[in-house]
Amino acid sequence: LAAILVPTITSLIWLHDKAPSIWIITIAAFLLEIKFLLYFRVLDYFGTYFAIMIGVAQKVFSFLVVLGIIVLAFAHSLHLLLRPTSEYSYDQPNFNDDSNNTWNLVPTYQFISSNGTVGKSILIETPDDSTNLFTMFSTSILAVYFMLTGDLSYVSSWVLKNNLTLAFLLILSEIELFWMLPHQRRKSNWFPEILWYRASVKELKKYIESVEDKKSLDPRILEIIKTEDSEEKLKKLINETLENKINEVLNETLPNKINEVLKDPLDKINNLEITKPEDFEKILKHQIDEILTNKIDEVLKDPLDKINKLIELVEKKE
Repeated sequence: LAAILVPTITSLIWLHDKAPSIWIITIAAFLLEIKFLLYFRVLDYFGTYFAIMIGVAQKVFSFLVVLGIIVLAFAHSLHLLLRPTSEYSYDQPNFNDDSNNTWNLVPTYQFISSNGTVGKSILIETPDDSTNLFTMFSTSILAVYFMLTGDLSYVSSWVLKNNLTLAFLLILSEIELFWMLPHQRRKSNWFPEILWYRASVKELKKYIESVEDKKSLDPRILEIIKTEDSEEKLKKLINETLENKINEVLNETLPNKINEVLKDPLDKINNLEITKPEDFEKILKHQIDEILTNKIDEVLKDPLDKINKLIELVEKKE
């Protein structure tokens, strides 16, 4: 029916002295040629092959749907990644920092003389709509289709290693949008509302101190500055333990021990004939120093072992 109506309507428009559009003439000619081919009844000879192709198409229809979604995902991702971010015109050259600008993608040529001297003049190819097919989403789909066939000329203008990370992230976002159903995106065990991160307090303090506009930070983050990290707590714990043990030795244990230990040496000193006071002071000082050294080593032996274990544990965690 279309092979009859479209050429007839095109002919009527032409008879009224109105030149029809080129695309209408093209479609009408195509339908007429197909209709002419059917008059020869060629399907009687090749109908089996058409049936095989239609059967295969029905079997792989689901695959074609998935393939179409993948093509759309890649086309959208590459469109977002490679579209120009600044205004441009094909008539007016515009060179800027935008790596996706069509004027920055066209080839440039320089004059090189026979002796190897490079001239200062540069020839620049004028860009057109085919220079960057990723400017529009519709042409991005066409470019991705050509890439599936092995034609990578449409991305040859970019250094691909500089854009791999961003392209990968965009593709992941497209997979989430197109491949996940709404109830899957609402799963709290897949996408929780609150994400907990474990970080070093010291590193967070450095980051907060490096931020100039601290008003933009959440008040709860600013409270981290007041928080003591594990290293500072360990230092305070070590100092407090040492001070408590030393005070305990000096105030309680040591005087009793000195009196107990010096009781016998004092009796011996009294029995000795000491003519010089200096000799008595030397003997007494030697006894006291020996007692202090032994007692402090004895009392601090266990706390120091515990402190060393704490330090090793903190170093392993870091």
